[in-house]
Amino acid sequence: MLELCQERTQLLTVQKQDALTLPQAFAAWRTGASTPFQAAYCYLLGQIGDALEVMPGEEFRVALQEASKVDAKVLLGDRRLHITLARVWAALTAWEKTRLVWMFVHSGLTMSKIKQDLADEIESLKETDAMTAAIKEMGIEFPALLTPLIYERDMFMVKQLRSLPPKWTRVVAVVGAGHLPGMRAHWDTDIDLEDICTVPENMPSRIKWGRLAVTAVLTGSCLYYGTVARRR
Repeated sequence: MLELCQERTQLLTVQKQDALTLPQAFAAWRTGASTPFQAAYCYLLGQIGDALEVMPGEEFRVALQEASKVDAKVLLGDRRLHITLARVWAALTAWEKTRLVWMFVHSGLTMSKIKQDLADEIESLKETDAMTAAIKEMGIEFPALLTPLIYERDMFMVKQLRSLPPKWTRVVAVVGAGHLPGMRAHWDTDIDLEDICTVPENMPSRIKWGRLAVTAVLTGSCLYYGTVARRR
């Protein structure tokens, strides 16, 4: 099982050369090929890839390759992206939304300044406690993010794993280290999927740009914020 949904399967095929450089991102925005947030998002992914020498989602691509070698069935076990982002956006106040968008932009612009710090910390961030600590650091600034972004997805993935056919005696789940504590904690609890998969009503008409901002935070800001916090 992969910590992906159908809306994020592009991560299984993206390559490092697909990421935009800053001039390319600016050109894409000026020509109308993408919105300012789409361009900035792609640029941020490129910065993360350069710093870590790997594009986001590499663990899922490797898992897919290994599964194909043994003819294993691959399950996408995460909650659909649009549900998560809609619930995240609805949980934030107007001021928090503004600050979150600014963090997104600022992360992309300053990523190059902390490349070495990111490279030095990547191994420690693979450990559960370090990754969880980085997420919780971000949660101090945006406490409303934690429930829809982390805790609800923990429960969703646990439900998916528990729903697998009994004949599947060997199951490997490839998920972020930050999800492990929550998944362990919810393993034996009752989980109401309808409750955590409801899309809030009356979402703003411009929710699309908000979703892009939050998506970028999911992929980059946790690493960035955790690194900066440790430098204080």
